[in-house]
Amino acid sequence: MADPLSTFIEGGPARFPHRIDLAGTLGKDDRPYAVDTIPLPFDNPYRSVMQLTGIAFLPNGDALVTVWCGEVWKVSGLRGDLRKVSWKRFATGFNQPIGVHIDEDGIFVMDRGRITRLHDLNGDDEADHYENYADDFGGYDRSHTHTFGLVRTPDKAFHFVQREAILRTVPSPGTNLEAFGVRNCMGAGLWKGRYHIAPQEGNWTPASMIIEVRQGEFYGHHGDRSPDREIAPPLCYIPRGVDNSTGGMVEVTSKRWGPLEDHFLGLSYGSGIHYLILRDDSGPRPQGATVPLEGDFRAG
Repeated sequence: MADPLSTFIEGGPARFPHRIDLAGTLGKDDRPYAVDTIPLPFDNPYRSVMQLTGIAFLPNGDALVTVWCGEVWKVSGLRGDLRKVSWKRFATGFNQPIGVHIDEDGIFVMDRGRITRLHDLNGDDEADHYENYADDFGGYDRSHTHTFGLVRTPDKAFHFVQREAILRTVPSPGTNLEAFGVRNCMGAGLWKGRYHIAPQEGNWTPASMIIEVRQGEFYGHHGDRSPDREIAPPLCYIPRGVDNSTGGMVEVTSKRWGPLEDHFLGLSYGSGIHYLILRDDSGPRPQGATVPLEGDFRAG
């Protein structure tokens, strides 16, 4: 007699049962803002190379992080004294994932050619079902052609960058081109419901920059879609001494940040620092500036 269908939709035994407990370090409290240190499980039973590429938080404060080698790990114990930070492999099999998003609709992971929604069906801290949420945008296999992002706007659309193109996707009607002309755009973030990206300096990109994306605009990088058209200016350029290789951006919503609450922060991949993103909306197009903040990180 065949197994009943219910046995296949309830989640099976964990394939990755190992938990790795490490002790974190609280930052000194003699400054306005403390920088805590969370150790990584470099020594793990899977020999996974722990190059982290994205992070998102569950409602209980636990984190899910994407790892370059194709994995997602769950991290707990991030509150309190950090004496027991627990790492557990949550999912695997992705093609260089560089983005994870969590909201009331679930856990979404972006890799080179797909957005996957993960389901833990039996609550054992491991994904049982990998749902193909969107894959109609394809993928590329060369350097600097990764799929970056995963930002979701209030209209439930996901936004991400692939090569020089900025794409927008919803399950129906699918993925479409939003804007284009950006180089190696690892950084992305949402502020007041507006999608921002941060291309890196290089060909056709005189300096790293922050862009508030607008439909149909061209931002200067000449790739496959090089038009003979005007280049739309960014919100701001970032001096090389501040950030030579941009990372993500985050809107501060916690009152624990004091005067930085309700502000937009940029994170540097190249320098391992963070900075305040200022903006002036008095003109026809917003203009901005970056102000480095005190506190360095061990990695960008």
